[in-house]
Parts: sequence; C-alpha cells; structure tokens
Amino acid sequence: MRVVGLISGGKDSIYNLMQCKLEGHELVALANLYPNDDREEMDSYMFQTVGYSGIEMIATALDLPLYRRKTSGTSQKIEQEYLFTPDDPADEVEDLYDLLQEVKTVHNIDAVASGAILSNYQRCRVENVCNRLHLTSLSYLWRRNQSELLQEMIDSGMEAILIKVATLGLTPEKHLGKTIREIQPEMIKLNNMYGVNICGEGGEYETFTLDCPLFKYRISVADKRIVSASNDVGYIVFEKLALEKKGAESPNLNRVKKFYNSLDYANYSTREILEKTRLDFEHPAPVVKDHSGLIEWIWLPRISGKGKDSVEAAKDAMVQLEKSARDLKISMKDILFINIFVKSMKDFAKINAIYSSVLNFANPPARACVETQLPDNTWILLEAFAAIVGDNIPKDCLHIQGISHWAPSNIGPYSQGKRLGRTAIVSGQIGLIPGSMSLPPNENFLTEFKLSLRNTDCVIKSLDPPSNITNVSLAICYLTDSILIPQAALETENIFSNAIVNFVVVSALPRNAQVEFQVLLHSPERPREKQEFTYNDDNLILRIQKLSNESDDFGIVSGTITPNCELLSENIQEALINFLNKITEVVYSQTDNKADHCRIFYNINHVKIIKTVLEDYFKKLNVDFVLIPAVDLVDNGIVTVTFIKLG
Repeated sequence: MRVVGLISGGKDSIYNLMQCKLEGHELVALANLYPNDDREEMDSYMFQTVGYSGIEMIATALDLPLYRRKTSGTSQKIEQEYLFTPDDPADEVEDLYDLLQEVKTVHNIDAVASGAILSNYQRCRVENVCNRLHLTSLSYLWRRNQSELLQEMIDSGMEAILIKVATLGLTPEKHLGKTIREIQPEMIKLNNMYGVNICGEGGEYETFTLDCPLFKYRISVADKRIVSASNDVGYIVFEKLALEKKGAESPNLNRVKKFYNSLDYANYSTREILEKTRLDFEHPAPVVKDHSGLIEWIWLPRISGKGKDSVEAAKDAMVQLEKSARDLKISMKDILFINIFVKSMKDFAKINAIYSSVLNFANPPARACVETQLPDNTWILLEAFAAIVGDNIPKDCLHIQGISHWAPSNIGPYSQGKRLGRTAIVSGQIGLIPGSMSLPPNENFLTEFKLSLRNTDCVIKSLDPPSNITNVSLAICYLTDSILIPQAALETENIFSNAIVNFVVVSALPRNAQVEFQVLLHSPERPREKQEFTYNDDNLILRIQKLSNESDDFGIVSGTITPNCELLSENIQEALINFLNKITEVVYSQTDNKADHCRIFYNINHVKIIKTVLEDYFKKLNVDFVLIPAVDLVDNGIVTVTFIKLG
C-alpha cells in the first residue's frame, strides 16, 4: 500500500514507519500537525507538538515530501468513541482529516501510519478519520510489550533523545537530551517502582529522532535551550539543527526485527505460542466495575433470508432482523453478536454491503460467518444475541480497525468482541497473520490452527484482561474438511480443558481459511464444573457435556449423537427421540433452569432421517431453537444440540 506517515518526530511514529517498510508498504509522504500560535509545546489529547520545529529536518532525512497543518489542539469530544457531525464545534481531529485529505488528493495514498501503542483515545480518532477517507490505519506497535519494544528500537540503530519529561523520577536538568539507550535502565527502574510506562505511553516523556535506518542523513543538535515548568516537567526547544551525511557503516533495515517472524509457528506447540504471545503484548488491568443489576438476554433465532438471489435474500433478512428488534422493543445497538450462515461465500461481498447499511455504527455487534449447505431458496440464515441491561452492568466492546501485529483488524462492520457483565463473546477468528492480514502460505493447516487460537486469545486478553483462552466456556471449531477433525481435537485437548468444544464441518470459511474459532466465555471469578455422560444403544451413541458454575446461574449442555453401527435401522427416529430426551433431562434437571438459547447442527448426510424429527421435537419442547445444516460433525455425528443459559 502507498502510505503517509503521521509523524510527531518521536521514536514511536518513526519506528512504525520502519515496520511499514518491512511489511512491504511504500512510504510516499509525511504529515504533521503543529501549534497555530507558535507555542513550542501545546497540551493536546491527540498530538505531540514539542519538537515540531525539527519536523522539516526529519522529512529531509527521510527524503519524503512533508505536508503540515496548524492545529488549535482543542478537543471538543473527549469520549472514547469519536463521532463527527458537521454542526460540531471545531475539533483537532478535523485538522487531521483536512491534512490527510490533502495528502490523499496529491499522492493517492492507501494507508496512514501512526505510532499508537496503548492509547485507545488516539487510535479511535485516527481510525475514524481513516474510515471517512477510505484509508487503512497501520499501527504496528499497538499493544506491544513496551520493554521489548524499546529494546528493539535501540537494537535497530535508532537514536532518539528525550525532549520532554513529565513524571516523578525524571527531571529536566538530568534527563532531557539523553538517548533512549541511556534512559532505558532508568525507565525499567521507574517501571518496577511506580509502574510508569517504559516507552512513555503515559506521557512520562517525549522523544525526537535524530537517526534511524530509514534516514539518509543524521540530524545533530547544534544549539538548544531547556524550559523547566517544575522540578519534574520540562522540555527542549531546538535553536539550531544540522544534517550530517551518514557513513557506509550506518545501520540499515536488516537490523530491524520483523516482529511476527520472530516466532515460527510450525516449530512451537500451541501452548508455547499462546504463552509467548501473552508476553509480547500488554493488556492494562481494567477498572473494577460493579456487576450488580439484571441482564435480560434476548435471542433472535431463525432469521432466514429468501428471494431470487443473495441480494434479495440479504435485504429480506435485514428487514426481518429490524422487525424482530422492534417487536422485542430493542434497538439494533442492543445486539451483541450475530452468526451469519450463507449458501455461498462468493456472494458474501454483496450480502455484507446490505448488512453494513443496517449495522454500520460505532461498536457494531461481533459476528462469525461461515458457508454451509442451506436449504433451497434460503441464501442466508441469521441468529443474534441481544441484551437489555441495568445501569450497573459493565459493557465493553473491542472494535480495533487498524492493522497491527497484535491481532487481525476488523474488515467490515463488526467488533472483535463484546463483553456484558461476566459474559464475553468473541467474533469468529481465522488463522490470519495479523501484520499482513494474510493466511499462512502453502495451506498449512496446523499453522492456521495455531494462529486462529492465538488471535482468539489476543482478543480475549484485550476484551477482558483477567481472562484468557483457558477461560472459554464454549468453543465452536469450524473446519472445511472432516479429515481435519482428529488433528483439531488433539490440539485443543490441552487448551480447552474445562470447556465444551463442538467441531463442525462446513462448506467454506472466509478468505478460504481451513479453520475458524468462535468462543463464548464467562467470568473466571466463579468456579465451573464440567460433567460428561455417555449413553448408547444398538443404533446410536450419545455423549453429553455439561458446564455450570456453583450458583447454577450459568450453564451449557451440549450433546452429540453419533452412529453406533454402519447401517442405521428403520427405528432410528425412536432412538433419536430417546437420546434427545436424555439431553433435555440434563438441561432441565433444575426446576428454575431455562435455557436462553438452543442451537442444533445436523449432518446433511442424514437429513432425510432426522430433520423432521428435530423440528417436531423442539417445537413440542416449546423452546426457541435454530436448525443449522453441517457438512459433517465429529465421528460422522448425526446431530449436535447445545443449550446455553446465560447468567
């Protein structure tokens, strides 16, 4: 992609440009916002301004055209999510919009690079501007472990000096002008003592880059003065900078670490990959929130889109979804998660465009999408989770649209995950390499599988930092071939030790992936108990898994029925009903136990035998349910029935 670098002069924005080059992008221009009143340093929620007088030197050193615009540094909207309307008072974010629009007009750019590491405030605003300009946000430093990241910068040959300090433990006279190599031991010490951010992400310090492998010239400080506001707050004003020609021994990009290649997925176990990834990224501890209050869970099943083609069917499905929401007196923003089953993934772009017209708002629902063999005249099948909550119930959404090395970005109107109280739902995750948003080469299933779990774990840790993938309650592992089930089951055995895992074979997955994980988890605050039961007769085997917590306000019961012989007898219907009864006996073993959700995957190879039986049975049971055709189930299973009760 053709990239403009949004730079402050600091180490983060410049190091991110180095990562962009390593990912194969083309740097075509630089962009910078600076104070409109010639102040040397301005308090801005968004932009570093100290050292702005040296930005032109950096542009020369990089040999790239520089586009600049003045900004007032005024933030009119300080909420987490940034939503622009034309009638709003001027906000500094709109200065960024105007600047990048100018660059796009001149250079036909595709993407914007920025050095965000932890600030959701900055990330959301850059992504908002990028979306409005149809650009991609590239933030390769997002959530990186700051200790490792600073060491990488030093090892790459980057020379950056502190030009502002603003924290206990750093003083203008002692620390301004020091390089990041010189300040590193001090920052590690302050991090251990007070928890300060090693890379200065909390505003502890700002830097200016004098040299890096991308620079064609080194910048030297010929003259400067120090401005001290207090004992621990001060900054440098550059009086004179100079350019120096670099020698042949100057560091080049070969010294820069291409982050995702630091781990060869094929040579590590899934558990080792998960453990290393958790060390590679930071997930700040959340603010403790009260969980008191009631949640009314609402399930919208069996929304099927019909019509002469996929476009007409998608419109039909969206009309039904909106009508169902109105009938239940909820808004579309109350929907947390949507499962999309389509007849053909080739039609998904058309379906997604219609879906986007209805659900393209801030923090849209999480979702998963698979292709399966839907009945005739049904092009799309939806099921949705929604909830109505009291004021004391914490609600969190993970909606990251920038490309990074952390986890796959959102391409489309969906969030990576939603958390409501103690329950979290994660969007379907395929085995994309996050930095390139591509699948591993050579269709290597095991590598895809490990990446899928790795990406799932990263989303969980960001959405609910105390949790990780071992806290998953229910996982659906979608696969595109039955022969992959044994290997997938073996890999998950030690990961989901206390979870229910369903393996479902479907026709196709997004991007022609071979595996997609969709998970639901419940807070690890309360111990869970997993029980397993097995029943069999001459025709069938039933394996039941039950997961519940000590107060029984949350539970999952899943039963898979598989053949017990090569040729099923004519009285299979009776045997099937008997085993369905055993599943529901477990579900309704408590008098006050009412499942919120019943999802049924049935094997299309046995459809003539079982579909009518299933429909009749669950209608008589008087429970909301959805029937979903599967190409295959574990052990050539006939049906997998899963009841979910959310606390």
